[in-house]
Amino acid sequence: MSRVVAEPDSRSLLRLAAVVGLSASFGTIHAFSVLLEPLETRLGASRGATSALYSTGLVALTLAVFGFGRVRPAVRLAWWVPLVAGAAGSAGLGLAAASTAWLGAVTGYGVLFGAANGVAYAYALELGPSALPGRPGFAMGITTAAYAAGATGAAVVFARALDA
Repeated sequence: MSRVVAEPDSRSLLRLAAVVGLSASFGTIHAFSVLLEPLETRLGASRGATSALYSTGLVALTLAVFGFGRVRPAVRLAWWVPLVAGAAGSAGLGLAAASTAWLGAVTGYGVLFGAANGVAYAYALELGPSALPGRPGFAMGITTAAYAAGATGAAVVFARALDA
């Protein structure tokens, strides 16, 4: 028995592109290692204290993914969820960039950007498969791969920016 899969329309492809962009932009959290030495210098912190920024971000990300699962029925994948995550993530990165103290950096990068990352990633994983109803596994794979590609691309961009 063969299965007929409908070809995606332009609206589905646009939705998938948006999900891929969202996923890739938040995958940048995993390019942290490139920032480690410059942050140590800027914050005057030890390697362990500086690494705690990333660890805090991952804890916040994980808690936000679980928390999103609980509130997801209420928000019903509303269009404003990625906007709020983007605004919160940007505010967190701005706070971390402006800070010369460890507490400001961990609050901005670890807590705000980490939590926004979890919400955005959970949202992308929820929405991705619905973008291609005939091929949800493929859409989920593309969404997940975009998250990893965001980390890889950001590492290259951050390293070049720091060298300049």
